[in-house]
Amino acid sequence: RYDPLVEQLTGLDASFLNMETPSQQGHVGGVVILDPTTAAGTWGLPELTDLIESRIHLLAPFRRRLLPVPLGVDHPYWIEDPDFDLGYHLRHIAVPAPGGREQLAELVARIHERPLDRARPLWEIYLIEGLEDGRVATYTKLHHAAVDGISGAEILTILLDRSPDGRDVPPPEPWRPDRVPGGVELLARSAVTAAVRPAKAVRLGYELARSFPGLKPVDQVVSRVRNRRAADAVVTQPSLVAPRSILSQPITPHRRWAFGDIALEDVKAIKNAAGVTVNDVVIAITAGAVRRWLVAHDALPDRSLQAMIPVSTRTDADAGAIGNRVSALVAPIGTH
Repeated sequence: RYDPLVEQLTGLDASFLNMETPSQQGHVGGVVILDPTTAAGTWGLPELTDLIESRIHLLAPFRRRLLPVPLGVDHPYWIEDPDFDLGYHLRHIAVPAPGGREQLAELVARIHERPLDRARPLWEIYLIEGLEDGRVATYTKLHHAAVDGISGAEILTILLDRSPDGRDVPPPEPWRPDRVPGGVELLARSAVTAAVRPAKAVRLGYELARSFPGLKPVDQVVSRVRNRRAADAVVTQPSLVAPRSILSQPITPHRRWAFGDIALEDVKAIKNAAGVTVNDVVIAITAGAVRRWLVAHDALPDRSLQAMIPVSTRTDADAGAIGNRVSALVAPIGTH
């Protein structure tokens, strides 16, 4: 029988895999800068390894890898990796002197350019030494197929403590890797699932038709469905249209990253004075920076740029769940 522990990706989760190209990656990342002098003892790769080992049972995506369905006829599954190797995912590196923000930003950008290995759980953590003032940083890289913004923040709350004294972590239950089903078994499961979900059955038939050219009727059905969806999309498409901009160019695989800081108390003071939200303030700061950059390059469009803003749809019941619970809205950001 098929192992019930295997969890299938949703269509939204799988979209973050399907979007990847040689110039577009589907992972996200975050940097935390730490002061090791506040640690009870030393702080290095052995201590980071011990920390992850002691809390990995609370980090659902960390031991799960993808299990693709043959021919790509269905969404992949998550499986507890029987070949999991924690040492592979933890890396140790240093920035060149003098270890300032520019050196850290360039190093992180270069690491972020590289795709994650889909044959392993989709995450890496880098311990970065050599920063000025004796500080260290961690760069955590996770695939968007496994986490969204809220679940990524939950991972940080598991890895970080509110005080140097730490906290009590619930002990783990014995971990059992999943049995890896064969390709025929996965195809059979996909066929059974498709039988009770007609829309999925049409898509499954279409993918099979592409692999086996004799199945032409399915291809014709899907063509009609796609035409109907295209017509619906035109009707429901938002009227917000972004203006032409020098930012609207094909991208390369290379990335650049820069960062600054602002006191949360200042953000909240602006929020309270204007009667808005923290998110509104963040969008306004971002839009102002983009506007100044465009003005400096004599390239400010007459109409406002549009931003795609993610919106969490997680409920309390979704806390700790792997995958995405997110939607998005498109909004003008006032650059004009």
